[in-house]
Amino acid sequence: MRFSDLYIDNEIKNRLIESAKSGRIPHAQLFLNSPGNQALALAVAYAQFINCQAPLENDSCGQCKSCKKFEHLTHPDLHFVYPVVKTAKISKPYSKDFLPQWREYFLSTNFHNIEDWLEVLGASDAQPSIYVHEAEEIINILSYKAFEGKFKVMIIWLPEFMNLSAANKLLKILEEPPEQTVFILVSETVENILPTILSRTQIVKIPPLTTDALISALKKDFPQASDELIEQAAKIAAGNYLTAKRYLLEVSGNKALPYFELFVKFMRIAYAAKAAEMVDLTEEITKLGKEQQKQFLEYCIHFIGQTFKLNLGLNQSLSFTSKEREFAEKFKPFITQINIEKINFEFSKALNDLERNAFSKLVFLDLMFTVTKLLKQR
Repeated sequence: MRFSDLYIDNEIKNRLIESAKSGRIPHAQLFLNSPGNQALALAVAYAQFINCQAPLENDSCGQCKSCKKFEHLTHPDLHFVYPVVKTAKISKPYSKDFLPQWREYFLSTNFHNIEDWLEVLGASDAQPSIYVHEAEEIINILSYKAFEGKFKVMIIWLPEFMNLSAANKLLKILEEPPEQTVFILVSETVENILPTILSRTQIVKIPPLTTDALISALKKDFPQASDELIEQAAKIAAGNYLTAKRYLLEVSGNKALPYFELFVKFMRIAYAAKAAEMVDLTEEITKLGKEQQKQFLEYCIHFIGQTFKLNLGLNQSLSFTSKEREFAEKFKPFITQINIEKINFEFSKALNDLERNAFSKLVFLDLMFTVTKLLKQR
């Protein structure tokens, strides 16, 4: 993995490169990732760079013996710890027990999240964890000198999944690691990490991908998708590659996004205020999977925001398809300065409720009745 393979902000890359070139490599860093970004891949690219035998000015060479091993995640001084699950055969799981699956998963994409990892493990409904015995294994592994590289690198992905005993056991080695040892923790929910862990790390915040960077990534991974569709997905996803990817996987050809017709139906029924039709539509929406329900709400929030911009005459910043623009022209009188904030709040609240595993039928039915009232306030 090289820096040039990543779409992460150049300022972040340059800061890491300069720390290595100046010899001021922090012994413990925490990459605070934005959802759907490449912080885990960045950690590996950084580890590869500081161990490269012939580093270039702004990247690892990609050709030396060390880089070749990093390319396949087989370098003996590169170590990973990540959330794992107990299975029928493994009652005391370590990360190393799942190393073949981990390598395959990591190398299949530059964008990683816990849901996809659990799916690889065939354990989507399981409770993942980083156990105390894993912390003991970390201390044991790092007690040895580096085999080949300049640095031993321990990458801990999602340390927020450590239980309290595991986190406490690592405090001493994080504060005083063995010589030439670098810890890189990669987290998405820093508030769930023990404060004493945070105090021992230097935090590097990874901002969301820019729209242009996200578009470039999507064009590479979805060469058959139209430019219009990719730009639409990128704007809706707000820097989250995984959200944009889910949208594109639901789309064929140059059609409008799959939630457009559902959105139109939602708004027409809400405005008509027909209770029986509201109940029927709620049933239709909740037949979708939970992720699709959340995507639909994200789409609604985006479309409503775009319609309000249309109302204000901000045409340069719009990202409608032709079908969406046609409907938005008719819909814009119902989205005004009087109700836009309240409508956005209600859709965002519904999205938040779903993320907290609220009963989806009640969430959508309540949303429909509330939107019915708000559409009249204009």
